[in-house]
Amino acid sequence: MEVNISPVSEVKVKNKKKFQLPHVYVILFIMMALGFLATYLVPSGSFQRAETATGAKVIIPGTFEYGNNVNLTLFDFIFAIPNGMVQAGAIIFGGLMMGGLVAVLDKSGLLPLGVRKIASLLQSRTILVVPILMTPIAIFTNITGAMEMSLLYIPIIVPLVIKMGFDRFTDVRLSWSVQ
Repeated sequence: MEVNISPVSEVKVKNKKKFQLPHVYVILFIMMALGFLATYLVPSGSFQRAETATGAKVIIPGTFEYGNNVNLTLFDFIFAIPNGMVQAGAIIFGGLMMGGLVAVLDKSGLLPLGVRKIASLLQSRTILVVPILMTPIAIFTNITGAMEMSLLYIPIIVPLVIKMGFDRFTDVRLSWSVQ
């Protein structure tokens, strides 16, 4: 008895594409375009404000008044990024300098050495790493007045915090401790 075995026909399975988040520049461009269009759709106006006993300014309900419509031009839209970079120049420069500092410390071996040294000193008292790191970060960012610069400390603190047994969220909280 002869058995005829034919090759199994391949079942074509359509590979479903997983959703991929667009590139960050695409997202930023879409957000800019939506903001630009919003200047034509949302009327401008303002509330009257009053100062409380503590010095905080609060809006007075029912005092909304429409103002002059401020519609942006295509020129404003095109130059939004360069103008934003000029306004945030100190932050961008600080980020580049902090990135360079981290690279130099890492390549020279000082960053891993410092992490090991601090981790060995605080081996049994890991909770002390939080106030020890928060204090100089808070002082420096308050003296310079650049609170957003505290984000630049994250690459320096991550290795230490992880070696001490904390998670990355603790690192981000330490870096934002001044806000």
